[in-house]
Amino acid sequence: MKLTVNGKAVEWPAESGTLSDLVQHYRLRPNLVIAEVDGRVVRREEWPNVALADGMTVELVQFVGGG
Repeated sequence: MKLTVNGKAVEWPAESGTLSDLVQHYRLRPNLVIAEVDGRVVRREEWPNVALADGMTVELVQFVGGG
């Protein structure tokens, strides 16, 4: 299936996948990430229940500390 992740076209295996899987795939630290799916912010607790679907647009924003 085709997804758009952070503005880039991505191929994802059609047989399965959740928002949690996508965050893990990119090796992001879940406690430092905000996820938006099709224009809606999704709470971290909901990630395992959000099935990835063809044509979905996902924005993953990771907070970075610094000075």
